[in-house]
Amino acid sequence: MEYPLEIQGSLEASICVTCSDPNICESVRNFLGKALNGRPDGGQRYIVLGRGLDYVYPFKKNGLNRKGGYVPKGMIKSTWIHKHQKVVPSVVIGTCVFDFENPSAEERVRSEVTFMRKNMNRHDSSVKFMLALYYHSSIPSKMELPQKVELAQEKMQRLAKGLGVDLYNIFTIYSEDISSLPLTEFTQRVERVSKEYYLGAIKRISSYSAELDKSNQPGLALSIRHNFKIAKCYEAVNNLSKAIKYYELAYSSCLELGSSVQGPSLASTGSTWTAMYSCNEIRTVAEYLHFRICKLQIGSGQNIKAILEQFDRHMQKFGQLHGSEPLKCLYWEWMLRQHLVFARITHELGAAVSLSGLNQFDRTRCSRIYHLRLAALYATRRREATQAVGVYGEGVDSSPATIQAKLEEEIQDLCRRHHIVVKAPRYYGGIAQLEDKTGTIPPQVENALVENVAFVREARQSQSKLVIQLLEQVYAHMTRTNVQARNIRTIHGIQARISVEHVQMGNYSKAISQLITCAGVFHREQWFELALPIVENILLCAEKLWGKQGGEEFDPDSVTDRRSVIHNALKYLSMYDADPERKFEVAQSLMEWLDQPVKRNTTENQDRVKLKLAFSLDDLQSNLLDWDSWFSSPRVVVGERHKLTFRLKSNFPTETYYEQLSVIFNDPRYEFTLKALGPHEEEEGTGEPLENGASVPLRFGPGEEKTFVLGVVVLAKEVDRLMAIRVQLKLVPPPQQDRRRRSISGTEFTYLSGVSLWSSGLNDPSDFPGSDLVVGPRKVKTRPGSAEVVEAKYALIDDYDSQVGIELEHVGCALVGELYPFTIKIHSNNEVVQDGKLFITCDPPLKSKSTPFFFSKRDEPLALNDDNLQPAAAFRDGLGLSKNTTESASLFCLFNSLPYAASSSKSQCRKCVVRFVYQLPETGIEVCKEQAFDILCCLPFKSSISLIPRHTRDIQVLFPFYVDVSLDIECPSPEQSIYIDEIVVEPSSSALVDGEEGNKVVTPSTVRSRALGAGDEVSFGFDMTNTVAAEKAVLGCIAIKWSRGAPTSTTSTMYIPLPHAVIDYCQFYFSVCAKGVKRVGHPFVMMIRMENVTEMAQELTIEVEERSDFFMSGAQKHTVLLSPLETRYFATRLIPLLPGNLTLPKTVINCARLKTQYIVPIARESKVFIHN
Repeated sequence: MEYPLEIQGSLEASICVTCSDPNICESVRNFLGKALNGRPDGGQRYIVLGRGLDYVYPFKKNGLNRKGGYVPKGMIKSTWIHKHQKVVPSVVIGTCVFDFENPSAEERVRSEVTFMRKNMNRHDSSVKFMLALYYHSSIPSKMELPQKVELAQEKMQRLAKGLGVDLYNIFTIYSEDISSLPLTEFTQRVERVSKEYYLGAIKRISSYSAELDKSNQPGLALSIRHNFKIAKCYEAVNNLSKAIKYYELAYSSCLELGSSVQGPSLASTGSTWTAMYSCNEIRTVAEYLHFRICKLQIGSGQNIKAILEQFDRHMQKFGQLHGSEPLKCLYWEWMLRQHLVFARITHELGAAVSLSGLNQFDRTRCSRIYHLRLAALYATRRREATQAVGVYGEGVDSSPATIQAKLEEEIQDLCRRHHIVVKAPRYYGGIAQLEDKTGTIPPQVENALVENVAFVREARQSQSKLVIQLLEQVYAHMTRTNVQARNIRTIHGIQARISVEHVQMGNYSKAISQLITCAGVFHREQWFELALPIVENILLCAEKLWGKQGGEEFDPDSVTDRRSVIHNALKYLSMYDADPERKFEVAQSLMEWLDQPVKRNTTENQDRVKLKLAFSLDDLQSNLLDWDSWFSSPRVVVGERHKLTFRLKSNFPTETYYEQLSVIFNDPRYEFTLKALGPHEEEEGTGEPLENGASVPLRFGPGEEKTFVLGVVVLAKEVDRLMAIRVQLKLVPPPQQDRRRRSISGTEFTYLSGVSLWSSGLNDPSDFPGSDLVVGPRKVKTRPGSAEVVEAKYALIDDYDSQVGIELEHVGCALVGELYPFTIKIHSNNEVVQDGKLFITCDPPLKSKSTPFFFSKRDEPLALNDDNLQPAAAFRDGLGLSKNTTESASLFCLFNSLPYAASSSKSQCRKCVVRFVYQLPETGIEVCKEQAFDILCCLPFKSSISLIPRHTRDIQVLFPFYVDVSLDIECPSPEQSIYIDEIVVEPSSSALVDGEEGNKVVTPSTVRSRALGAGDEVSFGFDMTNTVAAEKAVLGCIAIKWSRGAPTSTTSTMYIPLPHAVIDYCQFYFSVCAKGVKRVGHPFVMMIRMENVTEMAQELTIEVEERSDFFMSGAQKHTVLLSPLETRYFATRLIPLLPGNLTLPKTVINCARLKTQYIVPIARESKVFIHN
């Protein structure tokens, strides 16, 4: 936005260079500008002007009347700063071309200086004058001849005496000195003379201010003017502390003046703008003084806390000066500018601001984003104020250019009829200046002209665009840096405000998509007070875009965009604070939107698709259809019938016809039956049973209420599962007399009722994680600003109390690996059982090398090869029993553990779960009866196996070893015996039994078919040979076939694994020794011992490494053939060449058959000490 004041700038000292030659004038001006403003310390800033001899200074007007009675029309003239920086300088430097050797040069200089001083005196004789003599020279001044310097001094003294100019203010400029920019004596003189001018002005203005009477408004206005000018002069001489002092004095006078114009007499008059000083002028001047104080305080390093207190005082005092109501937009513009400019100051001087010692709120107020958010708020209120008077916004039917032309025409008409001339205001913040050629201007005409002039200025500005720019800066800053501000309410609130401003600018297609997103978020979070204006703008955009060709951002003919608009229309109809008349209009528009066809894709073809809506009541603030529902009992038993009552009341603003009202239990894991009941709740009606989802039509007038009753039977249930009932409605509009409207059908609304069912396995219904259910107490708003807690109706689902009994009979302990019989008995206990099925499982699951489970519905024992014996997988779908049975069923089960069960010798319990599922013949519902039993299981044997090597060394490849086996019999009781029928060794692929391949029966004759009691022990052994070299060889297992000993008992098998054999991979043994005297030059023998530990002949290649510290005699490479189990020696003669601890030569031995390589000697044999 444009600022009416130069808020950021201070008064810079103005210096003027005057010369008849424009080139010389420009050279001197550039030289002075760079020399004065290019210093490294920053210092005072100067404005250097260039003028010709023909420049005419303005005439000085009559000064202040120091005798009193002077009444200023305003406080600070709008042209004062410009005049003292661009028009009237503090110093005029008259530059004349002067040749010291030319006798006529002095006369020409006197003539030019006289002309310059005459023009200066037209304005003010207090302006300082300095004379610069410009000398064209080919050398710098430092290289000039001494006689020429003396000549120049003499002529300068004559000129000073003849012109009446102080010699101190006359100096010479050599043309060659212009190219260099030192801080010469010339620039120091200019600074000093300029400072004298401003100090003289301060003294002069201070004398005027001392005579003022500050008890009235004119005196306060003059005090503000004087102190303002003095502060500006102190800024010009870079005395910031004095400048702050006089700015504060002027600001104090502003406070008093603001208090004097805020009285009730002025506010009650209809001619507010005819007051001596308007509220807008006082606010504007105070604003300028306030921001100069803040910026100078920050620049001088004062505490930021004092600056914040100054800002608070400023907003508290002058924020109350609202002015006239028609021009309230000027007040909001002033509020906007305070935060916007303060944000700019703190942002530009952020590095110089210290936030130490501030609380969190004050730190926030020092941030730019805080003031930008408030500026956006006041910019919005400014736009609303201009809309209220009809010069901007959606309420205006014409463009801004048309509004401006209309206002200017009204101004011209008033000026023509009343002979008035409208001029721009002469003072900061002042009203339009009106001049009447005939007499006094009527107050009504003056107010109308002033207001229209202000309205023209407001109509020229794009206010919504300013709001959008501010909000986009806030949004970008918050999402980029401020992590704490990243919350749903703030972010979407900013996006919604941006979209609303797009609506004001007429960008409906661009705004509606973002508005729909924000409205959904606000409804989800139940911020209905924020959602109401957003939804209103959505409907406004939809009405504006209706019937127009859609764009990329929003297409009213597409399914998705039309559905979003319809959803927001329904939300608007449910809001408490919405206008009732507007609700009726929205309802009519809703019918029209539903009636018109939409397109499913992005093509232009309409395929006559009608919308179907589905949403829950959580999307709405209040329901379009109030409902209440309850069960006849708080508990629902599976298989029994219960009454379910619904009470519905329409809140739709028009008459509605619901084509279908469906009660749907929408969970596939539940089955229900529904039946319509009669008018009396005590007895069932004769209506036909309804399928799940069957419906009845309903018609409602506005506020009408209806009640109906249904019978519900729960057919199936799963534990810990909650069930809800949904009510589906299809909306049909009331009959319309207008032929342009057509009937609408097929639009489906889904509401969630208050009836909920859940399992009795839940302790608290609120524990269920479903988000679309009405569970427990809920809050319902009954009127704006209030909430009432209403208890939701619900019922617990209970299991059917089955009368069926299950028993399991068994004798003794089950041995692992045998068929162990037990009996299952089922008793119906006078309950009708239909289509029963029996399921048996075991926990933990049993595993076996063969089939884990066998069942048979027979009373006689079974053999393993019985044709009627079936695995447990065959009964996965249940063992079918006869209809209406009360019989007992005898079943046999084979228990077995892991394939090799020797690792566990402790008795364990197996949990057998028996589950009987049947149907109730009346309702067809399935009932489950389940019971668990524990059966003790143990192993029949404890075993101990050891490996005994046949060779003196460890077990080697192809070496036989003896296996010693010891078995301890564990019988379930002392009366029972176990018969060992056969013991079979099952070797692995890497082992042989007694040198033979395949299984070997090793059952001792003393054990075969003999009854063994508890504690008896059997020991036997056999020879095995491993055939493959392995680090951990698997030898196989022992299979023991045993039985209980009864004539009808079956044979079982127990598998015992053999231990793993540790196999050594080494086929040779090597060792090295050194024999003989070990001295330098004396030979000794390095002896290598080689042993073949295999039963095969091996050929070895021996190669001795050549070393520099030994001399070897004989061949270095040999081939040796070792017979099976043979030991041989290989000798090498060495002669040491050096004394000390030497390393024997490395010998590499290769075996061609085994493709292996060995290196000797090893580390502990490789060192030998050689003496001198």
